[in-house]
Amino acid sequence: MITSTPGDTSGPRQLNGKSARIQSHLEFPRIVEIKIFLKATEGVETQLRTMLNEKCPQEDIISISCRSSKGGKYHSFTCRIWIVDETELEELYQYLSSQEQVLYLL
Repeated sequence: MITSTPGDTSGPRQLNGKSARIQSHLEFPRIVEIKIFLKATEGVETQLRTMLNEKCPQEDIISISCRSSKGGKYHSFTCRIWIVDETELEELYQYLSSQEQVLYLL
């Protein structure tokens, strides 16, 4: 879970231009569920898998489910991923949030 921490003095990282940090009560390794909204384009699931494989081994991607928006402008993916530690999770969020086709990331 990423939370905004405007007054935190422990050195939060930047995420989408906002101070953010992983809440320390998470225990690793664990399965993390990430919701990713992508622009609707042909081959969007392949693009998502390629992005995830940049930061996660294929065997750590447990499942990916997809729902299309009513208007067909975007797809919402729910990804269940095995994450080893906090650093891996932070790097994954940073990487995904930097991708042009990613509209929103939870």
